[in-house]
Amino acid sequence: MHKKSLSLFREMLRTSRSASGDNVRRLTMLRQKIREGFEEANSITSCDEQVNQLERGYRTLKFLRLASDESSTEHRIVGSLCIMGFYQSSYKIRPAIYGKKPSPEQKKAYEENSFFYDQTLKLLNETTGLCLR
Repeated sequence: MHKKSLSLFREMLRTSRSASGDNVRRLTMLRQKIREGFEEANSITSCDEQVNQLERGYRTLKFLRLASDESSTEHRIVGSLCIMGFYQSSYKIRPAIYGKKPSPEQKKAYEENSFFYDQTLKLLNETTGLCLR
């Protein structure tokens, strides 16, 4: 199993360049998401779950290959996921309101939006059988 997952990891990293459309910010975020996904998958001990994750990984690789075409819907989805990932990671470092503490209403609005984004991504993964992050 280990050799297959390592091969999949390398192939995803290679495909990420064309899927990101040569945008450096998107490429960096996409590669970070790929690494996080594989680090998370390393903790899986069940053989059936490992096989399931590999199948989802190969479907995701196929999705990334389709995203290489800049006019495709897949390319737009990958771009949106990368942009959202970038803004979420930068928000964790420094909230959007510089020099001020966010009000409780602003925190609640951010948490609600994050919840809906996470739910949308979860449903997209479930219906398509992908491992998008």
